[in-house]
Amino acid sequence: MEVISEYTTRQGCRVHCSQMTLSPLIDRKAELSRLEGHCAAAAGGAARLVSVHGRRQVGKTFLLAHLIERRRELGERTLFVTALPGASERQQLDAFLRGVRSQLDIPFLPERFDRWDGALRFVATLAASAPLVVAIDEVPYLLSSSPTFAGSIQQLWDEIRRTAGPLHLLVVLTGSSVATMRALGDAGGALFGRFDDELRVDPFDLPSAALVLPEAEPSVVVEAYAACGGYPHHLQSWDPGLSQEDNLRRLCFTSGGLLLRNGAQLIADVPEDGGFRRTLHAIGSGIQQRSAVANSAGQRVERPLDLLERATLIRQVRPVGAPDRAAGRWEPADAFLRAWYELCWADAEQIEAGLGDQVAAARIGRWQRHLGWVFEEQARAHAIRLAARGDLPADARYGRWWSTSGQKAEIDVLGVVGGRAAVIGEAKWDARPLGLRMLDELKAKERAAPDPLPFPILCTWSRGGATDELTKAGVRAFTPVDMIER
Repeated sequence: MEVISEYTTRQGCRVHCSQMTLSPLIDRKAELSRLEGHCAAAAGGAARLVSVHGRRQVGKTFLLAHLIERRRELGERTLFVTALPGASERQQLDAFLRGVRSQLDIPFLPERFDRWDGALRFVATLAASAPLVVAIDEVPYLLSSSPTFAGSIQQLWDEIRRTAGPLHLLVVLTGSSVATMRALGDAGGALFGRFDDELRVDPFDLPSAALVLPEAEPSVVVEAYAACGGYPHHLQSWDPGLSQEDNLRRLCFTSGGLLLRNGAQLIADVPEDGGFRRTLHAIGSGIQQRSAVANSAGQRVERPLDLLERATLIRQVRPVGAPDRAAGRWEPADAFLRAWYELCWADAEQIEAGLGDQVAAARIGRWQRHLGWVFEEQARAHAIRLAARGDLPADARYGRWWSTSGQKAEIDVLGVVGGRAAVIGEAKWDARPLGLRMLDELKAKERAAPDPLPFPILCTWSRGGATDELTKAGVRAFTPVDMIER
């Protein structure tokens, strides 16, 4: 395990003895508020056990570092340790003790912890009279090296719940293997029914990404988001002063490039055996139908699909309004992961060998296709935000739609109310304003849509906006300027 000061130093934070100076926390107010609510409950004597999970690089540890800093500013004791990859149980226990010794002012400490139940009980006794926050990061590493860890937490928490007296303890378990962390709290998991909260930290949405790049033009934010996804560290590495080509060359098509490297890290927890990687690679390569995915992977894929979906790496998308039993399309659930597959995965060895310029030239068409896909995704997300504030029908379900029989038709943004099409929209990554020709396209989409209302709302999302003629015809036009607004 590593103490938090070591971790935050590697992330660019400044550490002066026990004093940490962290970069500002961007747009994680809701998550921080939930955690501080548990801190308040624990301070009042009601012990809390919380799970925090999310993909690598999404900002879980940075969020917890801010929580720890705030509690320390209030004079509360905190312990923040990170499990070591590949370490033995003995090494994990010794590192945990080092964290206790360096972060908690305790006059008498055992020379070593022999078991996890003893280590956890010792820490719990410290919270009998005063608040204590214990955060353990990268718990999946502990589970792989310490089979008794989850059972020790379970036994401790069962004892705490049977005890009538107050205990001022908050324990936060966090990890990047989403499937593993979720399994802990699911039925059959060691901590089923024990967690007081299971907080998922998701990548930023587009408006939050714009906060990371405050000097960038809205269209540049969309380009950065298409390459970096909603990962704060990725977005901070995007230079708004450079062209998208230069940014991609630096981050994707250069040996050791941040996005090239982190794509592989994002899927590091996916098992090599059992066909899980093969299934993910098939979907990342653009194969969408279950039968085709199985054919590419060379095996049955029911279990890999379930695990990868639970890990939030893939998702199944159905036409909005279609029943859950309808056949859907499988796709990466993350803009960055999709970009990595489109740009880097198949040619990673060539890029590392110094052939990035040749790879970039060959992949430019894929980048443009991916950029258009992300823009459509963000148009749908923007429609949902518009509905939330009453600018589009709030009772509609929003998503993409495509015909499953008869003449082929697709609609980028469809809002459905009671099974009827109420909002019809198209997203085009075009620099020139859309003109009246788009009205003809929207009317054609309206005729193909499922049971449209007499006067559905027609919308466009475009980089260049729309002409006066199109908006005067009743079409609502949105641009990246609108899309990055909260």
